Amino acid sequence: MANGYDLQFGTNVLGHAHLTLCLISELEAGAKSSPDGKARVVNTSSIATYFNTAPWIRWGTLRDGPERRAMSTRALYCQSKFGNLAFSNELARRYADYGIISNAVNPVMHFTRGRQSQDRIGALCVTLTAMVLLFVQYSPDMGALTQLMVGTSPKAADANGGWFIPWARQYYHEGETQNHEVEVKLWDWIAEQRKGH
Repeated sequence: MANGYDLQFGTNVLGHAHLTLCLISELEAGAKSSPDGKARVVNTSSIATYFNTAPWIRWGTLRDGPERRAMSTRALYCQSKFGNLAFSNELARRYADYGIISNAVNPVMHFTRGRQSQDRIGALCVTLTAMVLLFVQYSPDMGALTQLMVGTSPKAADANGGWFIPWARQYYHEGETQNHEVEVKLWDWIAEQRKGH
């Protein structure tokens, strides 16, 4: 928990959304001064978004309470990665006319020290998964490839609201990666949380 928010959603979604929205005027100015008339925002989601389930965001879990405590760390993480994608999609819709391009990426499974679990079952799953993933994971520098392409390629600048997967390929949106009703509701929730900051 951080300031009463679920740590993963607060860090992965609310914190990044707040920073992005604090920089909106700079992004607009950057788009106006850019030769192609665009400024880019790259939102890092994850393959974990595909393990999130309807109703996509469980609003009662974003702050501490019985509903949040009943969810596993893994489920909270998957929900936060869907939140990154939902924010990215809504940012693309709302700011396209200002030249701001927002795309989301699934970088790739790569090993970092940031993977932690708060419960015993989760810790066991992470340990077993890590043993298997040693054979299919990539180094962090390979994990950055998709973000770099989306942030710099002219092709990606024309794909506002896109979803990119390894290795720097645009993928189609589907139920797990796009839900307009939830995206609008998340945008409104973020705006409410930002009041006074």
